[in-house]
Amino acid sequence: MRFRACIDSPTTFHRIIQAIEKLQKKCIIKFTPTEMHIICNSDVNEGGIQVWSQIKVPSIFTSYRIQSNAENVITLSLASGSLLQALGGIVSAMGGATNGISGGGSDDVIMKLAKKNDQAVLTFELTGTTRQGRRKSLNYDVNIEVLKPADVKRLTEPLCPEPDVHILLPPLPNLRPPTDHLKQLSQTLVISASNSGIFEMGVKTVGVGVQVRWENCVVPKMARDEDGDESANISKAAEVDPPSGSETEPESDAEPGAARGKARSKGKGKEKALVDEETVQQEKDKDRNRIYSVTVSIKSFLKFLNSHVVSNATIACICHNHCLILYVYIGDVADAGGVLTFYVPALLDDGGL
Repeated sequence: MRFRACIDSPTTFHRIIQAIEKLQKKCIIKFTPTEMHIICNSDVNEGGIQVWSQIKVPSIFTSYRIQSNAENVITLSLASGSLLQALGGIVSAMGGATNGISGGGSDDVIMKLAKKNDQAVLTFELTGTTRQGRRKSLNYDVNIEVLKPADVKRLTEPLCPEPDVHILLPPLPNLRPPTDHLKQLSQTLVISASNSGIFEMGVKTVGVGVQVRWENCVVPKMARDEDGDESANISKAAEVDPPSGSETEPESDAEPGAARGKARSKGKGKEKALVDEETVQQEKDKDRNRIYSVTVSIKSFLKFLNSHVVSNATIACICHNHCLILYVYIGDVADAGGVLTFYVPALLDDGGL
């Protein structure tokens, strides 16, 4: 088993682990030839929130080499706090804050698997140049546990129904102040959204109800893919289902009145088609304005908001009364280097909402 890579973007790696460490004390990292997966799947964290991330190798690493008997996949379990400390030390050193190592572009950060005193470790080595021009290195070792392939197979991502709505959230830092205020009123938070661009957060207790609303939020096209196909099928059905009495062609010696009768039948068919299209449009508009909601732990949502250090581009998906799925993109959504996927399960209504 061999693994070695040059961390081309230590700051991005550090920010990702910042978001993970706020959520869970231990995490799982799976390295494959093309991606790095960071997983938090323990039920012991607040609200049962899970994270399943996929990060493209070129977005963080260069000179990436991996080899193992498990189809060149290596999966590790480690303390997120220790990993955060190592990456934080590397980032600080590259900025010239410690150890006299300058943050020039020639600095190299190597991450590799090693074994020290019979303990498997993930080693981070920064090689840089001091102000006097001498080469100097900084090393961090993070204890790890290499998971067996049988244990890796038991790692399963949560199964969720098709989301009812997808919506691009406002910048995450803008969501924290109202969430902090709502926390003073309740331990649960109702997240709501519609396909017309409305996003809401609120609490409702016996004594008070408070709701914060954003309008004109962007609704990604992927939220309408399935609905669009359904509309096309309805349209095609209206076209191929001719009105009664108009599907038989008149014989060559038919009376002119018969032809006029067919023309009248076609006219009625068009009128019926227009009515059907208007009904379909009304149903679509009604669906766009429907509000879908899910009740989650407000502490879980606050922990998720720590991911603002990674990116402000976040898409929320609501499975009505089932779960909240949040996609935090690394870089631009159109050309993201990866995505952190947060699964937040719904809380059962105990009468307090």
